[in-house]
Amino acid sequence: MGKILSFLFIAFLFAIFFVNSISAVEISFFKESKNFSQGETIIFKVSGNFIDQITRENILFFKDSVRIPFEFNVVKISNDFYVYASSLFKNEGNYSFEIIDVRYYKGIVVSDEKIKENFTINSKIADFSINPAAINTNTNFFIEITNLKDKKIDIEIKKPKEIFLEESKISLNSGATRKLNFIPLENSQGLYFIEFKSSSTNYKIPIFIKQENKTTKEEKFEFQPKEISILMPTNSTSKRIIYLVNLGEKIEEINFLFLGNASSFLKLVPDKITELEENETKKIELLINSDFEEKNLSATILANSNSSSSEIKVFLSFIKDFVENETEENASKIVNCKDINGEICKEGFKCTGEITYVKDGPCCLSPAVCKEIEKKSNKGKVIGWVILIVIILMVILFYKKYKGVRR
Repeated sequence: MGKILSFLFIAFLFAIFFVNSISAVEISFFKESKNFSQGETIIFKVSGNFIDQITRENILFFKDSVRIPFEFNVVKISNDFYVYASSLFKNEGNYSFEIIDVRYYKGIVVSDEKIKENFTINSKIADFSINPAAINTNTNFFIEITNLKDKKIDIEIKKPKEIFLEESKISLNSGATRKLNFIPLENSQGLYFIEFKSSSTNYKIPIFIKQENKTTKEEKFEFQPKEISILMPTNSTSKRIIYLVNLGEKIEEINFLFLGNASSFLKLVPDKITELEENETKKIELLINSDFEEKNLSATILANSNSSSSEIKVFLSFIKDFVENETEENASKIVNCKDINGEICKEGFKCTGEITYVKDGPCCLSPAVCKEIEKKSNKGKVIGWVILIVIILMVILFYKKYKGVRR
């Protein structure tokens, strides 16, 4: 019996040792080796059964056992933590990082041992860097790419069908930075990967798209007009007026996104709307700078909030020696007042806010309203005349009474 108990006790200790010896935390780099070029964005995933969240304060970087500053960020996706760090201006050598002060399960035991991993940076220069390199979002997002080479580079982009990007390949001049705007399509949800590839640098970026719970309030707005065509001379500037009309509840944070080959010639003022009240109409200036050459271009301007969007199509024609007339310069005249949720004030009424001139006349933009003009009262005039007449009568009576009296 004693031998059996001893055997069971030894077996139990062995089991505990075996379970605890299993790697509790796994570090996965997003490339085949742990050897990175200078300037390359380092991406790795930390997986495990964590009790505490991993934050920037828990991660330390070292070079040859000496702690050094590193530009990095942490993004949680599901139960994993994705870390991306910039190796820009980091010299060739041996590096490491440590994750400290974080509790996690190591088998059946809770541990707070530091987690350490080594990597190296070689003498080569990466083709390009990327930021951010891990994204958790419920709306549109952007990724910024910077050419680190002393020559022009081409970058291929491979993305899932659930995420929209107009281009599949871009070219960047030396030192140039390009911000690419991505749009998750309706009902897209889950973990996706976007790949960026040049001749010698590759990235695979994790993108987690989550859908927010819909609220009872409805956000709905639209551009007016929905389409605009602009003819203008080459090497010139012009301006058009467009409107964003709120058809639902109050909306906060509306961002604009330009798509198409005419995007670089367009600018909106304001370039962002912080809030749009219920039934409010916002007047927006569309500024256009034409090219030196004759061209026909097009663009789509998207307005996006958390749960609604609208778009306007813009068609540009740059024509040499073209002369704009007054009708072309005043694009606001292509919409009616009711289209932009406004009101034309009747005679005897005045707008309490901004007026814009549209196809059917001067339009009072919501939330302003037409208010009746207060008629000036004649009471003051009547009193004035009464006082004057009384004074005149008193002078006449005084004159008649004392005109025969000696001085």
